[in-house]
Amino acid sequence: MSSTTHCFFSDIRFFYETEVDSPLLANTVELSYDLLDPPTIIYPQEGATDIPTEGLVVLFEAPEGTEAILLELEDEEEEVALKVDLPADASSFEVPNKWLQPGIEYTLDIKVIAENGNQTVRDNRFMTAE
Repeated sequence: MSSTTHCFFSDIRFFYETEVDSPLLANTVELSYDLLDPPTIIYPQEGATDIPTEGLVVLFEAPEGTEAILLELEDEEEEVALKVDLPADASSFEVPNKWLQPGIEYTLDIKVIAENGNQTVRDNRFMTAE
């Protein structure tokens, strides 16, 4: 059995956790509220309904200060997701052929990660052509 307590003081977060037959664990972390601007998704556009299932190249722009990019493409109904780590200077990703299925709504998330570890995400939904 364990117990965790979280305390917040301004921008400092303190927590400690104890478990039966274990020593007290404690740590202090300074939080940063410096967030990157959200990325811009150029293609596919929000609400598009005729996106091809093959040859799709996702186009986006990451803001200055991006250290890494995480792209996620999800079919939430089937609970299937493609997750790809991209370098900070990436501006496109080619979705593997045969991954997208016809007539399905997908959610595209582009998450940019700052040097301080903070993450900013932009998402959109689109539907593939029948």
